[in-house]
Amino acid sequence: MSELDAIKARAEAATEGPWRVRTDYIPGVIEVEGPTASNDYVAELSADKADLEFIAHSRADIPALVAAVEAVLELHKPITDDGNSLRNWLGMYDGKPRDYCNECEVDGYTAVPYPCPTVTAIQSALGEGEK
Repeated sequence: MSELDAIKARAEAATEGPWRVRTDYIPGVIEVEGPTASNDYVAELSADKADLEFIAHSRADIPALVAAVEAVLELHKPITDDGNSLRNWLGMYDGKPRDYCNECEVDGYTAVPYPCPTVTAIQSALGEGEK
């Protein structure tokens, strides 16, 4: 399981939201309002309001960020050069199948090897990729 998959699994396992911080009734309580819970609190924390807001908003923020990263990774998928490309006709193909990024290949013969810089940056930020 990739780190992105693990983050997504934790978000999906958490109580549905939206979550909000209550400071008017019970200070320091994060409440959940949604289809599976109504005015139930998730946690009572001794933290400042900024920390509580961060935790409460993470219920919506994390799935949105995961979806954004997945959308980028969906665009930057590997394609295999099997010799039937303009690179082959121009004598640039050495007979070995290679993966290139389908999104970064712009002109049919100048290809960016896969993983491309975009995928590598995401993998690096998640602590993944080539070790």
